Amino acid sequence: MTSYRAVSIFEHDTELGNRFKDRSLVTSSGFEQLEKIAERVNRDEPILLNMGDSSTSGWNGEVIHGNLTDLSCALFTYRTYSDLLEESFPGNVINAGVPGYTSHQGGKYLKILLCRLQQLGIKPDFITLYFGNNDSTYGIEDKCKIDLEQVSRFSDVLRVTPQDYRLNLQEMIRTIRELGAVPILIVPVVNYVHEPYIRSRKYKGESLNMFNSLTDRVLKSRLKKAHDLWSYGNYRAACELDIALPRISRAHLQALHKVASETETVIINVQDKIAINRPNEADNFFIDYCHPNEDTNRFIGDRIAAIVRSGEQGTLFEQLASQDHGSDESGLPIGTRAFFYLLRLGSNLLPSSLVRRDGDATNNIYPT
Repeated sequence: MTSYRAVSIFEHDTELGNRFKDRSLVTSSGFEQLEKIAERVNRDEPILLNMGDSSTSGWNGEVIHGNLTDLSCALFTYRTYSDLLEESFPGNVINAGVPGYTSHQGGKYLKILLCRLQQLGIKPDFITLYFGNNDSTYGIEDKCKIDLEQVSRFSDVLRVTPQDYRLNLQEMIRTIRELGAVPILIVPVVNYVHEPYIRSRKYKGESLNMFNSLTDRVLKSRLKKAHDLWSYGNYRAACELDIALPRISRAHLQALHKVASETETVIINVQDKIAINRPNEADNFFIDYCHPNEDTNRFIGDRIAAIVRSGEQGTLFEQLASQDHGSDESGLPIGTRAFFYLLRLGSNLLPSSLVRRDGDATNNIYPT
């Protein structure tokens, strides 16, 4: 529901809808061209490419207001997990996050970026995918708006349906594996306790004015119900109804876990680290309505670093295939051996459908 058209850091792109101006990328020191980033890449060390939305690029929604002339002030205000990873392991990190991107745009951008990297003689070893928040928001479907395709039969006025989200993730994983790299899925962390449709607490009046000016009665009724539920402390139900703020829906989360299980893709889920029961506790983990702060980014970065370190001699499955055949697990299928391998690293690196935590914080923070 936020437009970036008039802002200088974005420009229109026929295939992607929009992109950073001059095809630049975010780095710890500001915007840079990919060619400049490539000059610093040490090809003898692991190369990590982080694909995603504003949670990947970094974004501070608390500084955004109607009179703002340059959205770049929302970037570079804290360290992203890419920034932290640059400090935590010997290797190369490329932050390819773009604010507002869905999995539909992410899949297209991945192919474009891999082509550009290939021309520069760079092949990523690991590629993370952090998508789902923007997919779950209100708006014309991306495939209709960008690609002029027909609207999905079961579309719920979301930018990407859960069904298409699943297909998009599967396609990205396929693309990554065809490259010979290791895909890593990141489950978007959810700030369930944030007030519905309020993008900035400091400029709350602007969000309220936007709500009051809505002409879509169905949407307005839905958001009002979300706010009522939030007022009663029923945060989970409120979040599910709030399609104004980019927070991944339950259906999209289920699709993400299903893809991880079906494709045997490593998944990172740090939601269990976020045990918050009241709105005033969210500042310990989030910058605003959905963006992880530095502490939460450190949780994510540490999990990524563990996976990268485990695969520095080749892809994870290649390592397993070359292990000593005298081991107890050597006769098991690769997928099963990956299960035990990741279990030793930590259960949060497993496809989430394979892990059951009776005391998981995500099941305990919501009032019944």
